[in-house]
Amino acid sequence: MRMIKIGEGLEEIALTLKEIPTYEPVTHAINYHDCTDEVLESLNMIGIQDHQFFTDYLESCQINGCTQNANGRHILPHRDLEDIRNHKQQPHCPRCTPINLALDRIKKMGLGEYVLNRSLHTYDISEDPNISQAIQAALKGQGLYLHGEPGNGKTHLLCAIGRRLCWLGKRVRYYSHEAFIKRVKLSFNDPLIKNPLDSWIDKADVILIDEMCNLRPTEWSKETTSEMIMELHREKIQLIAASNISPSNLNKAMDSRAISRLGDLLPNVHQCMGRDRRGSGFNPFKGVN
Repeated sequence: MRMIKIGEGLEEIALTLKEIPTYEPVTHAINYHDCTDEVLESLNMIGIQDHQFFTDYLESCQINGCTQNANGRHILPHRDLEDIRNHKQQPHCPRCTPINLALDRIKKMGLGEYVLNRSLHTYDISEDPNISQAIQAALKGQGLYLHGEPGNGKTHLLCAIGRRLCWLGKRVRYYSHEAFIKRVKLSFNDPLIKNPLDSWIDKADVILIDEMCNLRPTEWSKETTSEMIMELHREKIQLIAASNISPSNLNKAMDSRAISRLGDLLPNVHQCMGRDRRGSGFNPFKGVN
């Protein structure tokens, strides 16, 4: 993996990349307290492979005897012979390992190629300045429901919040509601497909649901969606959801028990504002009489 020398200040990144793009130092130094996904994107540490999100590990910083480990959990030498005699586990490097663990969490979110570079750093709040309060509520562990017109940045914001929560130590999972429901249905007739309902919240602290309830409801889909909401409520898992559907219309996609619990799961509701951010805003009906 290509290594790039980085100064203690994040403001030096652009200059460093421009001046010494192939420099391979013995050690590297990144301000790990401020390191976030947009920084690692600039270092080519985050990218897309076969339409799936992937991340590379930071190499060993080699500070205080840090030794590289294949799983990114770099280790330091034993402090003394007593630790060796007692077979104590070698401590993890406090500089490299937290970053690599966060990268692991981001990789396991289940994001696709469309969210590359979709971070809070790249989200334009100029057309929706009130969103800051909703973002802070979500980062503090509260549920959040984002709704609004198609294309005004809901998915970008949903995934960006999820990625920032990964940096805060949370285990986050992303699901498209419609795709998830379809996969559950496919599992009924194909023994090779595991029912995702069996493990969808395993080892998760936060669940992201995109396009929530934005599907044609049937009795079966309403029942399945209701089961999902009931399980999240029972396990006390933080939910952050985005949809074109207004809160008042969610009762068409689930039963009254789930709606009651949804109020606990989503105490914060924000209507996203602004223009359609997708592409150039092409309108196929423009000029048509």
